[in-house]
Amino acid sequence: MAEDQEEFEEIQFPPSLPSCLTENVVNCSQRPGVPLDEKTFAKMFDSDGRLVNEHQLRQMTFAGGVEPRIRRRVWSFLFGVYPFNSTTREREAIQSDHQAKYIAMCERWPKFLEESEFFHHDVPQHCDISAYAAPPSPSSDLNIPFKMMKLQADIHAGQQKFDLKSLVTSIQIIDKDVPRTDRNLTFFSGSSNPHLRVIRNILATFAAFNPNIGYAQGMNDILARFILVLQSEVDAYWCFSHFMERMKSDFIEDGVLNKLHDIRELVLEIDPDLLQYLAEVHIDDMTFCHRWMLLCFKREFTFEDSLRCFEMLCSHHLEQNSMQAQLKREQERQKEFLQTRLEIN
Repeated sequence: MAEDQEEFEEIQFPPSLPSCLTENVVNCSQRPGVPLDEKTFAKMFDSDGRLVNEHQLRQMTFAGGVEPRIRRRVWSFLFGVYPFNSTTREREAIQSDHQAKYIAMCERWPKFLEESEFFHHDVPQHCDISAYAAPPSPSSDLNIPFKMMKLQADIHAGQQKFDLKSLVTSIQIIDKDVPRTDRNLTFFSGSSNPHLRVIRNILATFAAFNPNIGYAQGMNDILARFILVLQSEVDAYWCFSHFMERMKSDFIEDGVLNKLHDIRELVLEIDPDLLQYLAEVHIDDMTFCHRWMLLCFKREFTFEDSLRCFEMLCSHHLEQNSMQAQLKREQERQKEFLQTRLEIN
């Protein structure tokens, strides 16, 4: 009889939470300015590699930034390369997919220009696609079938409709801006710097496949951060792409004016005397703030401090808290409504 009995696994109920949710959770409101460290970051993952405490990551990044040694890994989540709930195995597949798509895009737009009659006859000589480096080769350690992904990526890239004149114009501006990008930093200094070629690759590829955004001055400064921190052309492209999708309004006139208006309203609320002074000296339109907001104080602070400021502003912690608070209020209103209905009945 005992042999016929099924064996059951004994489980704990309720299930135990990951240690990052129960141990050493930092109250960031009491420790402003303390960057997220490697030990705390490691505790945010479960046994399958999921980053299970997104709120704490955003909160700590907002409160004090991130230690440089883990910045690359944190930014991969913060800027959308990997979903927070992805497992280690899923991230390997995502990395393969990103490589396949990026390589396909890098191969597609130069071929389109080379095949264009307009490009060869009417484009100024300084629009030179030969200045662009070859796309990165697939990593040899990828354990996900890559050829099928690349085939699918080639098909998808081949379906892209390009705006030829817009792309050529973007390339011309890119080739003027890139050589001036962060030349004071060792990482971007020297003649024929390979990292500048990577900036060209990414900006031109992004402009080609995002004609509604294209290229605007300042994008090279934003992208340089991603390239230096991530040390990967593919990851830098996808981080930059996700960032631009969220911040694209900052590069169009209406978006700029709206942001300056919001800044003015904030100053009016926080320090009306300051706004009155700015009005007296005729700069209350806040246009002097545009570069601060666009580049996250990159020209005003040291590069390391600007990186920290950038990740703090991009943590979206306050925005997430606001959304959660709004959801909580809505739940409370629904609860009160249902309670009222029950009392009436």
